[in-house]
Amino acid sequence: MKFSEEKFEGNYVSSYKEGKLHIGEKQYKSPVLLTKEVINLNGLEDFSALNVEYFQSLAAYEPEFVLLGFPMVSFAVPEAWSYACHSQGWSFEAMHVAAACRTFAVLRSENRKVLALLFP
Repeated sequence: MKFSEEKFEGNYVSSYKEGKLHIGEKQYKSPVLLTKEVINLNGLEDFSALNVEYFQSLAAYEPEFVLLGFPMVSFAVPEAWSYACHSQGWSFEAMHVAAACRTFAVLRSENRKVLALLFP
């Protein structure tokens, strides 16, 4: 079996350690909205910034998938957040931030339009 290194165009999560995300060569300690083209730190100071209107505003990014990555293993996601995404035709998944980083990489490798909200 032959392995080859894949080169990503655009943004990718190079590593995650509790409290820190490395996106490409830069380190982030605050929440990040991440797509292939965009790293956005605006409006995500903490979980309180998330509401139905925030999820509806993600339409500007035209995602197929919205991933929500939290630092805690268990987090009760309000159904309204999920509904806000599904009503736009997007898949929505909430998971631990490390799993969200891995899922982001897989979907990116498939050239899918994925948006991740990552809370280190």
